[in-house]
Amino acid sequence: MLRLWTLVLTALLAATPVAAKRVALVIGNNDYENLTPLTVAVSDAQSHCSHLKNIRKFEHVDCLYNATKRQIDAGIITFLQNLDQGDTAMFVYAGHGVQLDPNVPETMFLIPTDLQKTGIEAGTEEWSLRQFAVQFDEVRAAVRKRGVRLSVFVLDNCRDNPLAGSSSRSLAMMSGLGRLPADRGEFIFFSASEGETALDRITDKDKNSPFTSAFLEEFLPNVPLVTVANRVEQSVLRLTRNAGLPPQRPRYDDNVEGEGCLEGVGACSPDRDDAEVNRQVNAALVSQEYQGLVSLISKIPNHPRQPEVIAAIETHHKIDLQHTELDLVALKRMFATLVRHPRREEVRELIRRAILLETCVDLQRYGWTCPVADVADVVPETVANVDEPIAEPTATAPQKTPFETLSSAIDLASLEGFNLPLARLQEALFVLDFYQGRADGKNGPQTRAGIADWRRSVGSKAVDRDLLAVEQLLLIQQAAEKSPSSRALLGLFKAQGIGFDKNLAEGRALLKQAINDGFKDGQAWLDSLNKL
Repeated sequence: MLRLWTLVLTALLAATPVAAKRVALVIGNNDYENLTPLTVAVSDAQSHCSHLKNIRKFEHVDCLYNATKRQIDAGIITFLQNLDQGDTAMFVYAGHGVQLDPNVPETMFLIPTDLQKTGIEAGTEEWSLRQFAVQFDEVRAAVRKRGVRLSVFVLDNCRDNPLAGSSSRSLAMMSGLGRLPADRGEFIFFSASEGETALDRITDKDKNSPFTSAFLEEFLPNVPLVTVANRVEQSVLRLTRNAGLPPQRPRYDDNVEGEGCLEGVGACSPDRDDAEVNRQVNAALVSQEYQGLVSLISKIPNHPRQPEVIAAIETHHKIDLQHTELDLVALKRMFATLVRHPRREEVRELIRRAILLETCVDLQRYGWTCPVADVADVVPETVANVDEPIAEPTATAPQKTPFETLSSAIDLASLEGFNLPLARLQEALFVLDFYQGRADGKNGPQTRAGIADWRRSVGSKAVDRDLLAVEQLLLIQQAAEKSPSSRALLGLFKAQGIGFDKNLAEGRALLKQAINDGFKDGQAWLDSLNKL
């Protein structure tokens, strides 16, 4: 059995997803061979690269300066190769750009330094640019195909019309960029509004464009992208107006959940404003109001004070449980600790009921009637005649929890050495809506809270930090209905008799279902199974 489990674990480890990473490509072009040169686009790109490496701590940052078409194409290929499913992608471009039709996103192009504008004749604009420039929409589509979690695009490229001297009338009339709606999972920053020309710089001493200066000042860890965009807009408007120049209004388009976050969830990170987080936690702990505690927990992932909130929620769950258990010892201990808790009187009432329950059981054991109506439904029937032989109350079998029902069908002896990678368990908790984080294999506060919530839902009384072997198997069994990867795991277990009676046909059928539903590692697992 241990040999079979070793085979399963080897397959699992080979397919266990790695932690998501952040990957960026930054391009800055000043020195155009045949177009009007720019002054600070390369400096802008250098500032972006330094910021992403040193401030935002991106795992991969590639930087291209004064890049030709061939160099940009090669850089994009490397960028795409570095991206894996669930990653965050960031693409920054500073330089010339043009959009042939302001209402058609597919006609927007990023201009390499070696573009020959004299060869672009009327009627051939789009075809020529497709060959000699970089179609931005194709870059976006290629990034989407990598299955990234979030794509952030920063475009500081509508500085002027770089092809105004072309023989093409449509190009000569272009100014700025038009509409470019974001697709799902995308957040796009534009340095100016539709049709506006973005400034290369305000004064000759400026190292960066006004947009880049404002963006890097606001694009900080733990700040939502929507907040960054709004602050950058106000900052650039202020800079251009104060300089007596036509106002430049940066804009953005997004199609992401919430406010757009590179880290964390909701408000991005608990320590973005630690004083505010502490204020919210303190208020929640003082009030001890259940819904307030539950709503707060998702806003402070990985915060040092999250365990305090989890403990407060657990107290509510313990009180709820005592409505059925009426454990007098536990209730007395609880009452002594909940000095200012809003449910302390409720606990005091439960103590009264627990005392009465014990008294009534003893009374009825000897044939006396229990006079208390509010405990009559949880004590044995009154013995009718005291002169008759006293019979022990008939024990009523307690109702089985889902955990007890499911685990009774599992062969515990076959689980020797059974321990799934935590990332697989996080995936299962995620599809069952008990966990909202990434499958990163780290047993942090969010993961522990998800495990606790799942245990409560199935009635498991385990208190270990990690899931027991039988719990892991039950979790995968539940998740198999929604998750192809969990269904494949269940098939692997059933085919080899791990936790269940060995059923090779059923196991293969589950694996094939998972393969049909898109689980990419399923075929390799099935092939390994067939070799046994």
